[in-house]
Amino acid sequence: MQARWLCLAAAWLFLAVSSASAATVSFAGRTWQVSDRYGAPGPCLFTNACVWVDGGGWLHLEIRKIGTNWCAAEVQTTNTLGYGEYRWYVANRVDDLDTNAVGGLFTYQYIPGGDNEIDFEFTKSFTDDPATNLHYTIQPYYASGHQYQKAMAL
Repeated sequence: MQARWLCLAAAWLFLAVSSASAATVSFAGRTWQVSDRYGAPGPCLFTNACVWVDGGGWLHLEIRKIGTNWCAAEVQTTNTLGYGEYRWYVANRVDDLDTNAVGGLFTYQYIPGGDNEIDFEFTKSFTDDPATNLHYTIQPYYASGHQYQKAMAL
């Protein structure tokens, strides 16, 4: 897999309260926890070495090889934002990610007894049709009409 520099699309972006994290970054007027762990989704090695904010205020989420491991970025807000309209602006092409990569952006709020989540995932690995690279899901995913796939090209 080729290393890719991505802004807001290298890995998972949550709009939620999260568990403890070793590092934080300031972006878009909010504090974001940076994951430094191994686990789901994946298996994936998330590391704070793949997250930074540049001098222009752009958040960078990177997928890269560190030693013998492929690593990715995951950030989460430190506060729950609630209901509303959310927009992500991505600087790099997400329609042409490596087959092994998944770029995910989603809103998430833990609710006892269930989750309140909407996922937008950019990947070629969820289907046999390489043209189908945009997947979005409304939780619960198993409910009729809650999963969509389509071809996205920029």
